[in-house]
Formats: sequence, C-alpha cells, structure tokens
Amino acid sequence: KTSPVFFGGASQDFVCNANIGQDVFTSPPFKDHDVTLTGFDADHWLILSKPAEICQKMESWIKTSVAKATTS
Repeated sequence: KTSPVFFGGASQDFVCNANIGQDVFTSPPFKDHDVTLTGFDADHWLILSKPAEICQKMESWIKTSVAKATTS
C-alpha cells in the first residue's frame, strides 16, 4: 500500500544533510509511495527558521497529496 510522504530538507543543515534524506526517500523502499521532496534554505532548526514557509508548503501538501490519498 502506498502513502504520502513529505520530506523537507534544509540546505544549511550540517547535522541531518538534506542530500541523505533525498537519497533515502528516492530509494527502492519508497518507490510505491507518493513522496514529496521539498528544499528549504534553512539550518538544522528548520521549523524555527522558516515557520511560515513550512506551514504554507505543508498545507499545500496536505490539500493535494494527503487529501488525494484519503479519497482514493
């Protein structure tokens, strides 16, 4: 069964490198999932660095990917 997945990577995060997350979510275990990869120009504390931008992206993702998955 597939599920929607949202990954928000921070380009300035040196602890949890965004490239590693992107590699994980584009790997074979996630091939059947609806994965959304989103990049943010932010540091490790992403939600504190870009709260409005993250909320906007997440709201849009919920309205499209999550809503689509729940009505299918």
